[in-house]
Amino acid sequence: MSDLARSAVVLFLVVFIEQAACAWIPEGLLDAAAAGDVSRAQALLKSGISLSSGDQDGITPLMVACFMGRLEMAEWLIAQGVDVRAKDFHGETALIKAAASGCADLVKLLIQKGADPDEAAMNGINSLMVAAFGGHLQVVKTLLTNGAHVNAQDGDGETALIKASATGRHRVVEVFLDKGTDVNLSQKDGISPLMVAAFHGHTASVRLLLQGQARVDDRDNSGETALVKAAAQGHADAVRALLDAGAEVDVRERNGMTPLMVAAFGGHFESMKLLLDAGAQVDAEDTTEETPLIKASAAGRLPAVRLLLEKGARVNAAQKDGINSLMVASFNNHLAVVEFLLAHGADPNARSKTGATALDLASRRCLAPLMEMLKAAEEKPAP
Repeated sequence: MSDLARSAVVLFLVVFIEQAACAWIPEGLLDAAAAGDVSRAQALLKSGISLSSGDQDGITPLMVACFMGRLEMAEWLIAQGVDVRAKDFHGETALIKAAASGCADLVKLLIQKGADPDEAAMNGINSLMVAAFGGHLQVVKTLLTNGAHVNAQDGDGETALIKASATGRHRVVEVFLDKGTDVNLSQKDGISPLMVAAFHGHTASVRLLLQGQARVDDRDNSGETALVKAAAQGHADAVRALLDAGAEVDVRERNGMTPLMVAAFGGHFESMKLLLDAGAQVDAEDTTEETPLIKASAAGRLPAVRLLLEKGARVNAAQKDGINSLMVASFNNHLAVVEFLLAHGADPNARSKTGATALDLASRRCLAPLMEMLKAAEEKPAP
């Protein structure tokens, strides 16, 4: 065997032994920590196992005990002198894991023993953010009482309030507002707590944030407001709350899309009714001159199409390239929508800028039933 090969074998054995030791030495102790079995941990300690050893991810017995909410085990480990501020390979501490468990007594213990409430993992997420995301109200209160920074931001710029708003933890949101959290502090992409709550349809949080002076028409980096986000997801109660707070009904994101357009495309009937009743422009156009009716027709949203026509939408309105509602419905094989549009005055002989009719578009995709319907409509004498 050559020296190079012999060295490679030795290196392999060293690495293998080190990895095996790392995985094997703490395994029983990690199991005991997870189960809260102090007696077993004491026996393992007598056998020479280090209480500070971690697994292949750097997770220590104290971290495991905290994540599992094992208060007695954590007390025993700390009494043995383990480092309460140790971090795993992701930068997470025992306190962060305790916050995730929802055990306020564990959080209090760790802070008393020197854990930093504002210590963050590599991604910038700290204990308060984890507790807020999980809706652990008592943990949140404990952290705030012990000086946790309420406006801290993670690597994406998210605050604990944003995380609570995203998961609908309205009682946590209320606590943050009482503590003077910056209600309009947004993440790096410009998304605010109100936008997050609106997007997920957490209406109780939306109302609390509005009461806390959240700016209703703030925009994110794509130009969307909370109303656009709520309308796009069909969260009618959130749409109502935002409109009641004075949200601009025809606000446009950077592509010119209004709340009514995104609601129409998604077929969100109740949200559309609210927007129209609030004065939304039924024939508003985006940057390509698409109207809500064109968007609803393209997506095959028959109830939305019906509502828009009832509210006076122009059935033959076309976008910049001459494509209209009948054409997009035909191309996408939305037979019921095509039939409804034809019955309400859609012109089957209208042509796009390239000269194509709805029949031409249906023919390109060999949509036989639609082709028959459109051909009959083309041949029908004008009234």
